[in-house]
Amino acid sequence: MIRRDAAHRASLRVCDPHFRAFAENPRGRVHSVYERAFNLWDGSDLYAVVAGAGYAAPYTGAVDENGFTGKLVRVGDSVEGRFPVIRIGSGLVLDCRRVRVSGERQWTQREWETDGGGRLPAESAQECAQNLASGIARYRLYLKNQDIRKGCAYFFRRDCSGEILPDPGILQEEMNRRLWALLRSAGEPERFAAAGQRLVGAGMGLTPAGDDFLCGILAALNCCERTVSLRAALAGGLNRPEVLAATTAVSRQMLKAYLNGENSLLNRRLAACFLTGGREMEEIMKLVEGIGHSSGIDFSAGLAVGFCLVLNRIETITGVTACTRKQ
Repeated sequence: MIRRDAAHRASLRVCDPHFRAFAENPRGRVHSVYERAFNLWDGSDLYAVVAGAGYAAPYTGAVDENGFTGKLVRVGDSVEGRFPVIRIGSGLVLDCRRVRVSGERQWTQREWETDGGGRLPAESAQECAQNLASGIARYRLYLKNQDIRKGCAYFFRRDCSGEILPDPGILQEEMNRRLWALLRSAGEPERFAAAGQRLVGAGMGLTPAGDDFLCGILAALNCCERTVSLRAALAGGLNRPEVLAATTAVSRQMLKAYLNGENSLLNRRLAACFLTGGREMEEIMKLVEGIGHSSGIDFSAGLAVGFCLVLNRIETITGVTACTRKQ
């Protein structure tokens, strides 16, 4: 057992550029501690340290540890040091000398617009639409085959794919109502932004389901020039202090990253899977399911809904209806 007065050293294995900049001159305090993660607050941003060497989300660093609760870190512990050392209270020292910085590329590149004019040749647009339609279909099939109903997956299966499912509980029904209001208002930017605001902080968990869904839809809409104005409207409605105050500190930091066009490595991989026909959908979704209680699923549903909107904006005949809600 590790003694509290004997500082434990752990090596930071991977982090994103935000965390690397923080490590230059770390200051602040421990904000919150969970079984496999803890958060550091420097007065303006919240940084996460997670157990496991391969997760590099925005504002996150990962270490080879089994967990943190009750051993090394306590809420309120001071954070200090200078690169390559971060000292956390008297229980933990993070060694950053061999850290690999990952996630440098922000999700701001328009994945499909390659001719410089914001418009694809007809053949390329047709191929992209077919790939995306296939990716969405593979995602639908995965949710159905695994019978995933938790979080926003229920909404996607019933309200976007037209499946007949048992009636949801009161909380799920309210979430579905807000999600459908967002999707229904996609043709009217002001209503779309207002509907997005009503999802901030909605749902249970450290990162409420509504926030995870919004991050997914922001990531999808940022992949195509034809939906950039729609994304701008949604981001403009969300990126306000009084709106973001409605959710948790952890979720607020997550939304900040996605509003800036950033994304975790795994979620970028999922988005690329949609865009390339969904061939690795089952493999990637197994990993995504492991994020939080339903956070990964909620994000994936938001991504899928966003790509349905993208598909509806592509000026080509695909033979696929992105949203097939049964009235």
